Amino acid sequence: MSRSKMSVLGLVCAGVSLLALSGVPAFAAEEPSDPSEIGTMGQVLLGAITSIDGENYQIRDENGATMPYHVSKETILNGSDFKAGDHVIGSVTPEGHVLALTKRFTAKVGA
Repeated sequence: MSRSKMSVLGLVCAGVSLLALSGVPAFAAEEPSDPSEIGTMGQVLLGAITSIDGENYQIRDENGATMPYHVSKETILNGSDFKAGDHVIGSVTPEGHVLALTKRFTAKVGA
């Protein structure tokens, strides 16, 4: 197996492990009808940081929409020195408070 395929496979495995270990259900039988039924781990956030102003992060999702999120001292940060351009995966409340945030590393094809 080529080195780039192994890197991509490793990233996929890491992402699946993160979701499984974080308690965020990857597949739900049905959508909750009440936002309070989302659970303690929140909703999955997947995107790229566009800007940071103190505790306020602007994150662009994979559909291109940019939304504001609040990162506080209670937020679990996996990684350090978050900055604009970082790809992240995390867990957020419906109100936009980030419960946990992890840097996602992207593989360069052909590297």
